Amino acid sequence: VSPVPPVVGVGAVAQPLLRLLAVMLGWSLTLSVSTYGLFAPFALGYGQSQLSATFSAGAACTILVQIALFPRLVAALGEHLAATCGAIAV
Repeated sequence: VSPVPPVVGVGAVAQPLLRLLAVMLGWSLTLSVSTYGLFAPFALGYGQSQLSATFSAGAACTILVQIALFPRLVAALGEHLAATCGAIAV
């Protein structure tokens, strides 16, 4: 196994920034889900069953996108452009 070459040029700056962006996006998703779960019963009047149903529907949509849409998008755009579009869309 050959060692991985060091990152040079713009990649030396881009890699840490992309990793930071991934952490920030993941954390913002976590906070938005937890905040929704905390305040939806009060703000929207949801009961436990309605709150569970919205979380389940969101999870089902996520799985559907990962199985059906995401592979086609990556095949059509390529990995880098698909990742860029996803980061911009968020």
